[in-house]
Amino acid sequence: MFNMELVTPDYFETFGLRVLRGRAITDADSRGAEPVVVISERTARSYWPNDDPIGRRLVMGSGRGETFTVVGVVPDTRYRDLRDAPPSVYFPLAQSIFEFAPTILAIHATGSPAALVPALRRVISETAPGVVVARAGPFEDYMQGPLAQPRLDAFLLGVFAFAAAALAAIGLFGVMATMVRQRTHELGIRMALGATAREIQSMVVGRGIAIAGIGVVVGLSGALVLSRLLSSLLYGVSATDPVTLGGVCLLLMAIALVATFVPARSGARIDPAVALRQ
Repeated sequence: MFNMELVTPDYFETFGLRVLRGRAITDADSRGAEPVVVISERTARSYWPNDDPIGRRLVMGSGRGETFTVVGVVPDTRYRDLRDAPPSVYFPLAQSIFEFAPTILAIHATGSPAALVPALRRVISETAPGVVVARAGPFEDYMQGPLAQPRLDAFLLGVFAFAAAALAAIGLFGVMATMVRQRTHELGIRMALGATAREIQSMVVGRGIAIAGIGVVVGLSGALVLSRLLSSLLYGVSATDPVTLGGVCLLLMAIALVATFVPARSGARIDPAVALRQ
C-alpha cells in the first residue's frame, strides 16, 4: 500500500521537494493528456529495485484499471507519518480519477503566514461560495501536535544525557584527584629520580583516559544491547548509527581528558622534597 496524493504543478516547489529523476508534474498534464504520476524513492525501490522507474507503468484498480506512466521520482516524505516514510504516488489534480477528495491549499509566503489567513478565507468565500474552509493557519501550527511528544522525549533525553556526562566528569575528576593525593609519595620519588613534570602529567592523564576508555567500551556494549528500546524514540537515524555512536564516544573521551587535566597538573607540581618528607 502507498499514499496517494493529488497535487498541482507547483506542489513540489512549494514544499521544497527537488526532482531526483525525470520531471515534475506540469500544466501539460491535464485531462485528456497521457495519465502520469510522480513517485517517491521508496515506491521506486519497492516496484523497480534494480531498474529505472522512469517510463514504467502503474495500473490503478483491479482488472482493466487506469494506467499511469511514471515521469519523475522525488524524495521520501513524512507528511502522514513522522516515524516512517511510506511509499507515495503523486497524481496530477487535473487528471484525478477520484470522484471526491478533500483539498489542501499550501501557499509559500514571504511574509507572516498568519496574516494571510483572513485574506485567504475572504477570497475563497467570494470565488467559491460552496467551498468550506475547515482549518487554516501556518504550517508550523499543524506540526506542533505531532511534534509535541517527540520534542518532549528529545528534551528529556538531552537533560538526562547532560546530567550523566556531568556526573561522569565529576566522578572521574574525584577519582584522579584522590589517586594523585594517595600517590604523592610515589610521585615525589619518581621526580627525585629524574621524572619530569610532563612525564608525571602524562602518566596521570593516561591513567584517567584508560579508566574512561573502559567505561566507554562497557557503555557502548550496553547501548548496542539496549538499542531496540531506543529505536521507538528516534527519527531519521538508527539506534546503532556508527556516526552518532562514534561522536558520542569521542565526546566522552574529550570530557574525560578535561576532567583528568587538573589533577594531572596538580601531580606535576609536587615538590619532591616535601613529598619525600611526608
